[in-house]
Amino acid sequence: MYKPQQQIRRKLHAMAVTALAASLLCVVAGEAAAGAEAAQGALHVSAVVRRHASVRMNAPQSLTISESDVQRGYVDVASPMEVTVRSNVPEGYILALQNQGEQVREAVVHGLAAPMVVNAGGGSLARPAPRNGLWTDTLELRVRFQLSPTARPGIHAWPLTVSMMGM
Repeated sequence: MYKPQQQIRRKLHAMAVTALAASLLCVVAGEAAAGAEAAQGALHVSAVVRRHASVRMNAPQSLTISESDVQRGYVDVASPMEVTVRSNVPEGYILALQNQGEQVREAVVHGLAAPMVVNAGGGSLARPAPRNGLWTDTLELRVRFQLSPTARPGIHAWPLTVSMMGM
């Protein structure tokens, strides 16, 4: 997760680099003005921006399965999962979902370009970067859990986990 302290550190670092570049320009300009002959020089400044990527999932803490859900064979989750990816990777990222619930055979995730089926092996999908520089991609995903034949009513741990990696 991107923290305010990191933002402050990055801004201070950028300001320090800018101040150093300005100081060097003043020195070069001062030497040129002090000399009897016009001096020529070049100043090359470069910076390396580290790749950054983070993912945050806002989802229910648990999955409630009723007797009627078991008889029907599935549960439609009322509130959507919100997945937020923040990165500066220009190629985009791969979003991976894992199904870790014993009560659930597979999850059908809606809110992407096409429904994504997440079974015991998990599922993944490539997402392009929405733009250059630091960007945020927020997904609002609706989930239908197809229950396993051994599913039982009750309150169970949330069965989906989310991870991501830059491409």
